Amino acid sequence: MRTEERHLLERWHLLVNDLKAIPHLPIHLDLDLEKLRQEASQVTDFFPHLLHKNKDLPEWYLKQHQNSFQGQCLVDYVPDNIKGMADAPGHLFEEEDAQFDERGRLQFFITPLGKKMPYTLSALRKISPYVNRTRLIKSPPGGGINWHSHHNGLYDVSYLRLCIFNIPLYTNPQCVHRVRSHQLKEKGAVYSEHYKAGQIYLFNSWHEHDFWNQGESSRLTIIPYFNFPDEELLQFLEKQVELYDGPRIEELDQ
Repeated sequence: MRTEERHLLERWHLLVNDLKAIPHLPIHLDLDLEKLRQEASQVTDFFPHLLHKNKDLPEWYLKQHQNSFQGQCLVDYVPDNIKGMADAPGHLFEEEDAQFDERGRLQFFITPLGKKMPYTLSALRKISPYVNRTRLIKSPPGGGINWHSHHNGLYDVSYLRLCIFNIPLYTNPQCVHRVRSHQLKEKGAVYSEHYKAGQIYLFNSWHEHDFWNQGESSRLTIIPYFNFPDEELLQFLEKQVELYDGPRIEELDQ
């Protein structure tokens, strides 16, 4: 499957290079924010996101993360609201209870919570029918995550694979996402963006990014994962990139 994914991305290499270079890509897709908020209001219990300890992260980092990101799953590789709030030790497709479709792709299922949020799920499927793990996440004032990349560094994936969108439902102006080159790090430019409520953003998981809520209210956001080696997703993103006229990230090479 990994070989097939690489071949697909090679055919789309021009778009892939663009996606690697765009720090924050606004997605042009009409959403009914009030419907999203109404469905999310059913959630009253928020469970901490537990990073797996095999990453050799310090205890303070693990505790900060579980305090900063709390929620439940709408979609996961098992139909369970809570299991996906604790990261597996490795890839999900390596888990004993992983199931695969006729194309060899890891299957994802709507959780009991997701079944109560049909409008949200229908909106996500407009991006691609192959919706991966999706969480509703609350970040309190002072919550955040330090610089990291989902492809280079701690999470070592040599090709563009994990596609992460962000759809804030409630936020404040002091909630800021930042992106910088994973090669240049602190020597490179920093691209900051406040993600507005009701707007979908694709943030850059190839390069290093961080997020902090320095405001006085919690942020509530939907964070859906997709898989970049997905033809329907790439077709959707191709149109979005054509509309983008913002900055590109400095890189030493592609």
